[in-house]
Amino acid sequence: MTMTDILFSAVDNPHVTHTPKEVALTFMKRGIDGEEVKPAAIYDRLLQKFGDKAPGMPETDNRQNAIRIVRRWIDDAGVKYEGLDSPYESSEIKPEALSYVHRMRIVKQHILNQELTLREAKIAERVLVEFNNPHGDSVDLIAQFGVVYELAEREIYKDSTDDIEDFLAFAPWRSPEASDLYRTAHEKGLLSGYPTFQMFSPVATNEEMLELLQATVVGNKRTVDLSLQVPIGGTAQLGLPFFISYRTGNRFLSIDRKVEGLKKIHTDPTDMELCKKGCSWSQQVSRDERNVAEFHTNKPLIEHWKIKREEPTEEQSND
Repeated sequence: MTMTDILFSAVDNPHVTHTPKEVALTFMKRGIDGEEVKPAAIYDRLLQKFGDKAPGMPETDNRQNAIRIVRRWIDDAGVKYEGLDSPYESSEIKPEALSYVHRMRIVKQHILNQELTLREAKIAERVLVEFNNPHGDSVDLIAQFGVVYELAEREIYKDSTDDIEDFLAFAPWRSPEASDLYRTAHEKGLLSGYPTFQMFSPVATNEEMLELLQATVVGNKRTVDLSLQVPIGGTAQLGLPFFISYRTGNRFLSIDRKVEGLKKIHTDPTDMELCKKGCSWSQQVSRDERNVAEFHTNKPLIEHWKIKREEPTEEQSND
């Protein structure tokens, strides 16, 4: 093994504690950059990471024989390609992020009844650093999961994330002043736009949204329909300058907190701390199954959890 091989393995190899065979099986199961690969590509990546003389590498100078050895490893283990959108395993997560990723798993299981995928778990490692709030003390874990979920969806569909990168750069959740600065940047055209978070953007017509905006309670104060508490709360938890967002077709619409008409149906839409109370992972986990089911399915509007990506109708395009 050359000095270059040693340094590459120590500094750049994410599987530094694993053998080449274990890494090869991981590449077969997860792919490279999320794409399914064949044994030849796996062997080439092993060469990059370990060098050809590293312990555990195929002991042959013949490339075709080395590829056959890699194929035999895979066949003997019975490993099949699963990609990034199957449940993560603890061994695939950085040790310092394990408990946070597990909390993201709990949140997703509870509100969507689905397992956290490896794609989402790896994104959660980044979100943990961005918010630096692993227990949801200042930004609730449901709100943080909303960011993880959105980034994962965008990655799957290869959609732009410029709006979310702007959001993370300004970090409006840090304080009212940070939120105001974010609003100012938007007004001055310095942002690609306010972010669309599917978790907090119900699908609704204008009429449905108006109806739902007139009927609930946050804390002890009058506000909107129960099905909107989490979207409104999550939006506030993230420090976004708008009160709520919703989707009609593929259009993303938001209602600014300062819109005068909101004061007629909400005690104080600019009171971020009041609005935040609608989004609490501990309260959601504490509820029984019946309440959770209602939280998912209340009203026809709650397509909410399964946003459809669709083109605008001709009528919408002419609006």
